[in-house]
Amino acid sequence: MLEIIKGTPVYVWFIEAYLIWRGIHASKPHKTNWREFMIFPAIIITWALIASIDYYPVTLLALLFLSLALGTLVGMRVFKKEKVVFYTIPKAIELSGSWFPLIACLMIFSLRYYLGVTHAIHPELKGSYFLLGIECLPLLLCGLFVGRGVSIFQKYKAHQAALVD
Repeated sequence: MLEIIKGTPVYVWFIEAYLIWRGIHASKPHKTNWREFMIFPAIIITWALIASIDYYPVTLLALLFLSLALGTLVGMRVFKKEKVVFYTIPKAIELSGSWFPLIACLMIFSLRYYLGVTHAIHPELKGSYFLLGIECLPLLLCGLFVGRGVSIFQKYKAHQAALVD
């Protein structure tokens, strides 16, 4: 176990520290803009797809997209009642604090770390259905972020329409 931790590149620990910092920040009410709000899901989706494309045939990669879609639908439902305040100048969103980002980020990080270590130690598992199932979990969690974003964006559009009327 200690060898695995010693063999982990230093930048990985900086990424984990950053995710913890962002998660703690998100646990308190805070303002953000749309770009900052949606950048993390975009990075995780890209990371998962790039990491998986070498290990699975394209037909099985459809399961990753299905996981993302399922997570998005669940996220839209779960975060439908989240309280949000919209500001027009500057264009910003005020989010209520939540521990969800910290927990989800650490779960995604842990799963991706596990997959990276497993692929390095057991290259014979390349393309296994077991690891494909685990590959789906970070995208499912990321879908929750995307669903949250879609839910908030729908509220934003309704808010904009109410201002026009």
